[in-house]
Amino acid sequence: MTIPRVCSLLCTIVCAGLLALMVSSRQGTAQQVKNRELLPVADGPVFDQSPFDGTGDALDETLLNTVAFNAGLLEIRPAIEFDLGHINPHRIESATLRIVSTGTGVLPGTTTIPVEVFGYRGDGLIQNDDFSAGILISVFDSLATPDHQPISVDVTEFVQGLHPAQPRIVGFNLRTSIQGVQINYGSLETAPAPVLILTLK
Repeated sequence: MTIPRVCSLLCTIVCAGLLALMVSSRQGTAQQVKNRELLPVADGPVFDQSPFDGTGDALDETLLNTVAFNAGLLEIRPAIEFDLGHINPHRIESATLRIVSTGTGVLPGTTTIPVEVFGYRGDGLIQNDDFSAGILISVFDSLATPDHQPISVDVTEFVQGLHPAQPRIVGFNLRTSIQGVQINYGSLETAPAPVLILTLK
């Protein structure tokens, strides 16, 4: 084989390799853009305690996202809000709320802790009325997942149905009716923070 033909063959191989690398890089970039993980713009527990009447009385955004229930005395429901303002609602293929419990306290004999997930239109601020906001969109057994392991909740239908008005902030609150339960979930202030995972078309 002559030197010019060798050079030509090598040039062809190098060019093909560079082209494959460029295509692979573009595909990787497209894949990264397709999946988004959003941190909350605000989160924190809202308390019903004084009086105990099913209405939020106080909140503290510096604490863990705590779910607690002690009938007649105290109930705590965390509210978590995400800003979807920069996401095209027509591109949302799926949405998953991921939370992690950092500690669970239960009365002896408790075998399940059903936690209800309610969805609502937020405003970027945690307020007392977030305690009762929203509609039921999912239920999961928090006791079925060990502490420090992620819990994934499918919230696709609710997020897709959020009317595209401004502000496009989606909120979730968590609640239980199991007596004597206290579950601490991670927050913005105490990792791991909640995450809303979006897969885009």
